[in-house]
Amino acid sequence: MHNANEEYYEPETTIQDLKKMTNKIVLRLEDLKRRVERSGVNWIIKNGKDFKKEHFPFPDHIYWSGAKIQVIKEKLSSEGFLKPRTYIITKNPFFATGLMDLLVQSYNNTFVREYMDSEFRYLYLEAAVEFFSDNRLNDDKNISIEYVLEFLNYSQNFVKNFYEILPMVKTELFEAFVTTRHPNFYFAYGSNMDPIQMEERCPGADPVGVGYIDNYRTIINERGVATIIQAPGEYACGILWAVSDSHIQTLDEKEGVRFRTYLKTEKSIKLECVELPALVYIASKSSSGKPRPGYLEKLIQGADHFKLGDKFRNYLKNLK
Repeated sequence: MHNANEEYYEPETTIQDLKKMTNKIVLRLEDLKRRVERSGVNWIIKNGKDFKKEHFPFPDHIYWSGAKIQVIKEKLSSEGFLKPRTYIITKNPFFATGLMDLLVQSYNNTFVREYMDSEFRYLYLEAAVEFFSDNRLNDDKNISIEYVLEFLNYSQNFVKNFYEILPMVKTELFEAFVTTRHPNFYFAYGSNMDPIQMEERCPGADPVGVGYIDNYRTIINERGVATIIQAPGEYACGILWAVSDSHIQTLDEKEGVRFRTYLKTEKSIKLECVELPALVYIASKSSSGKPRPGYLEKLIQGADHFKLGDKFRNYLKNLK
């Protein structure tokens, strides 16, 4: 019997527990892959229809919801009270719902649920949103065994690498984080890491800290400038800036948003102490190329100024 006068300590979760938890998810995903190869994809669509019928009966516009993510068929004209962070908008919502249900099935285990924290669950499901972001889900030809296997392989890679990811540098938060007057955050992974260039483009912008985006990596594209591409288990490092509304207008112009040279989106940026949503510009062209003359020097100058470390500096130098 436990003595009420004794101080009680819960056993601490170890990295071995976490690895055991993720290994169980990986094995469950492997089982699901074998079922797909054996039985096709119609049962996935049926699961999606059953989920919709049980949880969001017609005429509800939601097909699946969890971790602030919703599967819907079309963009809504108005938001409900509980606004999700992310929508999966697709003309094949039952298929998308069935795929999301596969991920939920993969962690439907007593041991996994005991050791799985909310951050892992949230980011695991967010990784699926990233997978769907190329809009292939809208093409009926991708309602296929090959597409589902690619989705499950992608999910496996995320799970296998989740607890292997360590920042290249320890995050340093600047005083500007608590003193900035600017209401917006912008994440720079390219030439706007250079404080001289940012002062020219966005005078008065405040550097908040060194951060990174999970499951992306930086490349030089065919235009000779930086972009980020999906890369399960990796991360793109950069500088988080606090910027004004007028700064964003300038950034839109400089990044060619009007001409779709870069697409403006919002990503979750991880710092050592916090996680913040920020604007990120991602190039529409993602084929690898050679950097423009003098371009890498700007990235390296920013990395040096903000002390991103030798490992990241060498990574940037090898982009050429």
